[in-house]
Amino acid sequence: METWGDDLASLGNIDRYYLISMTSEYIGLNHLIEESSSAAEEVSARVIGGELDESQARNLITAIVNRRQKPLEYWGLDCNLPLIRDISESWGECLNWLSDVDSFDVLASLGWIIYSTSDEMTTDESDSLCDRIADGELPFDQLEALIQALGN
Repeated sequence: METWGDDLASLGNIDRYYLISMTSEYIGLNHLIEESSSAAEEVSARVIGGELDESQARNLITAIVNRRQKPLEYWGLDCNLPLIRDISESWGECLNWLSDVDSFDVLASLGWIIYSTSDEMTTDESDSLCDRIADGELPFDQLEALIQALGN
């Protein structure tokens, strides 16, 4: 983390969303036993299908990493959008019923759609961190903390 500073202030957006996607995917594949729900799979498919613009996708990431704290509107989400309305109906206005498994599944999709639709390239530093994550260098609690920091 020395590269981006203690508060990740100098981390570029493309690296941020690339790391959220890759770290969430890694957690889902390597640390979680249960599978994501059909609701999470549907939300992920709709995200990949382009139902949210980038701003709403970013806001949803922030809402997910801060779930159970404030309602979706607080995070700048438009609850008139069909996908956001469906998320609220499935998991509650503050995402109280969103499981860890489902959150990592949806975060991986949100991060991926932002990353993959950008013209920017990731930095060598974020690629190196992804390699370290894939090699199992960070324990689960540090991976969760990384996603929390990246999402804020």
